[in-house]
Amino acid sequence: MVDPTSGPESALSSGSTGATGATIRANYVERSMTYYAVEKKEITLLSSLNSQTLAFSSTGSFLLSLGIGMAINRIFAEKLSPAGEVLSSVGAAVLILLSLIFFGLAFNAWRTRRHEIQEILSGASTTATVKVQAGAE
Repeated sequence: MVDPTSGPESALSSGSTGATGATIRANYVERSMTYYAVEKKEITLLSSLNSQTLAFSSTGSFLLSLGIGMAINRIFAEKLSPAGEVLSSVGAAVLILLSLIFFGLAFNAWRTRRHEIQEILSGASTTATVKVQAGAE
């Protein structure tokens, strides 16, 4: 028969001073939150400008890589057909020019989006302090 008073359980029940096991401590965080009044049309505009920035910069990157690839091909090709000569010289320049136009459109959309965000941030007036438990969302 096993003596129930000999073992780790007896140390806990006998009031020993050594802490065994996990200790739980609640952590609280205080943070200041600012709420912005954003209209639905502003959210739609910001979403549209994000999409435009992504689409224009992706298209510009694609066209630039095609243009550079055609230019490098022209440099290292031993012999090109007459159509290949025209395409690699004029086509590469046109693709690079188009890519710069698309990068300009992407920059314009990004700048407009940044301006809209600044407008929203400048209109913020309500600040609240909230206590949130650490780890809680």
